[in-house]
Amino acid sequence: MGESLEQQGYAGGLAPEPEMISVKAPVFSFSKLADVDSYLGPEMKSTGEVMGSDHTFAKALYKAFAGAKMQLPENGNVLLTIEDRDKEKILPIAKRFARIGYRIFATKGTANFLKKNDLHVELVTKVHEDEQAYDNILNELRDGKIDLVINTMGHDIEKNSDGFIIRQMAIQQNVPLLTALDTADALLKSLENRSFATDALK
Repeated sequence: MGESLEQQGYAGGLAPEPEMISVKAPVFSFSKLADVDSYLGPEMKSTGEVMGSDHTFAKALYKAFAGAKMQLPENGNVLLTIEDRDKEKILPIAKRFARIGYRIFATKGTANFLKKNDLHVELVTKVHEDEQAYDNILNELRDGKIDLVINTMGHDIEKNSDGFIIRQMAIQQNVPLLTALDTADALLKSLENRSFATDALK
């Protein structure tokens, strides 16, 4: 408008450090895309973003997850379907979920691994093991018994594969779905802060 930034009262340099902490989270609209796999890869792009702000990182993170419609109950049920290469990484995550009051459900391979490491797990059999097993795992989702699905079965990309079917059912039932363990770790931090399990954050 004919005036320099200096004439308008703007000084150079960086803006002052804000007192609030803000966390931005992506939002994916898989429910609107039929037959599109929700397993995230490097080529995936979000369809929107939300932001949570607060005076602590954990609370800002929790608000960001809530804005992305991933608000979970204080005591709920989490279903784990984990690749073999991720089983060592899921163990501390599963133990932290159990510590804040979550029941752990898992498919056979994941359940056996967790049980060997002294963690109580509710077994849900694989999707295609038999007809009854198919009804078992999918009915858990249909009946609202699962509050969160963590699925790292990235090799299951065929439409009739276990991993794909479980991911699609989670989306259809509006059950929060995570396919990356670093996201699960971040979500846990916000839940631990909410449940006052502060020493778990160390």
